[in-house]
Amino acid sequence: MDILFGKQITEFRARMEALQKSVDTALTILGGLAERVAKVENTMKRTDEKFKACADGFRQTRDACTRLREELAEASGTLIESTYMRD
Repeated sequence: MDILFGKQITEFRARMEALQKSVDTALTILGGLAERVAKVENTMKRTDEKFKACADGFRQTRDACTRLREELAEASGTLIESTYMRD
């Protein structure tokens, strides 16, 4: 039986080996992509945290300036309304 189908079996094995190499290559590439995506997600998370910190800092500075302006207005009269107070 092996003699009858020997050539076909050899060709089939060669094709299967080529297919296995292709699958291995694809898996290696996908593994690399997964690592890159994880790095990008981590970078995005850190960037979001930095933007939130900047936004909080801006709000705190704005609130402090507003309070200072109000206290100065009480002490010496009304100051002109700031442009950053526009909604």
